[in-house]
Parts: sequence; C-alpha cells; structure tokens
Amino acid sequence: MSGTVSNEQSTYFEKVIADNPSVRWTFLFMHKPVWKREGEGNLSRIETALGSRNFTVINGHLHDYSYTVRNNHDYIMMGTTGGGQNAKSKNSFDHVALVSVTDEGPSIANLRLD
Repeated sequence: MSGTVSNEQSTYFEKVIADNPSVRWTFLFMHKPVWKREGEGNLSRIETALGSRNFTVINGHLHDYSYTVRNNHDYIMMGTTGGGQNAKSKNSFDHVALVSVTDEGPSIANLRLD
C-alpha cells in the first residue's frame, strides 16, 4: 500500500540533496505514500538528508485526498483526475492542484473538477 524506497534510491537522493544546498524549496513527488511506511524502506533517510530545508511531499495511489502536517512539513495525498474512487469517502473526488511558489513558499490551490 505504501511502497518502499530502496537503499539505492535513498543513497541517490542523499547525494542529490547534498549536491544542491541552496534551493529555496524542495518538492518530493511519488506515486505511493511511502512516508506512511514504518520500518525499513520508508522515507526517513531522505527526510533526514533534507534536514531543516523547506519541502513538501505529494503522492497519489489511494485516490483519497488528505493533508497532513508532519514535522512542520506538508504531506499531501492527491485524489483522482478521473480514476477509480471510493464512493463512501467524502475525500474521493476528481481534482487538480495549482501550485504557485513565492518567496514565502508554495501556495497550493486544489481545484475540484465537478
């Protein structure tokens, strides 16, 4: 359900983060919500490498919109743009996100498609 991040993937991103120390904001896009995974293969090595940088995590997969603040960072699980949905969930809807980045950080508007 949550996917995994391999050791090779974590090592790659640790290097990319170290090689780019002066970015204003980092976005982590992934299909599955690997940040919800506990234990080995989770997002913790990459989160640690990011340190005190500003970042936002965005994923999909479950087709059920959610917004979580974790350690002062935004973790957004997107709904769908035409995919299968759970009719019983109030957070299953078609939408897109419009992201603008200013000097203060990102401004994210979810536009419901109905």
